[in-house]
Amino acid sequence: SMAEDLGITQTGRAMLFSIAFAGVTVGGLLSGPVGDHIGRRPTLLWAHILICVFGTFCRWANTFYCMASLRFGLGIGLGLGI
Repeated sequence: SMAEDLGITQTGRAMLFSIAFAGVTVGGLLSGPVGDHIGRRPTLLWAHILICVFGTFCRWANTFYCMASLRFGLGIGLGLGI
């Protein structure tokens, strides 16, 4: 698994989940103002783009910190799509 390849412990896995949920929180807080400013449809399109880009780049993460930052970006995309 990816966690074994990166040498991530159980605590590190929990931290990655927490970081992703923090990104969802930030994205959720931003979705209303961004949707009001540029419109709902472009906001959802950007959310899908962020999910695709950050989700794909998570595949090539080679360190814990790289994975954490990419998971945060993925969470923002998920939050914008809510």
